[in-house]
Amino acid sequence: MKDRNGNLVPELQKQEFRIFDDNVEQSIDVFTAEAFPLSLVVLIDDDLKSNDAEQLVQGLRALVAESARAMRLRFAVST
Repeated sequence: MKDRNGNLVPELQKQEFRIFDDNVEQSIDVFTAEAFPLSLVVLIDDDLKSNDAEQLVQGLRALVAESARAMRLRFAVST
């Protein structure tokens, strides 16, 4: 979890926040405050508009640490 300034919130406990999807609270099955390495590939359908794709990538960058590796690929299905 990051604060408004983009800094990680230290010592965050599972009971200190809740997660909602479409206004329905979701259960948290796994929770850890430990940092861990992450490699991430985001595959974006070429039908997605460039601005939407870039917003998606920016949102993902905000979620992962700067030390994480990320790659963005676009694809299109040829018929």
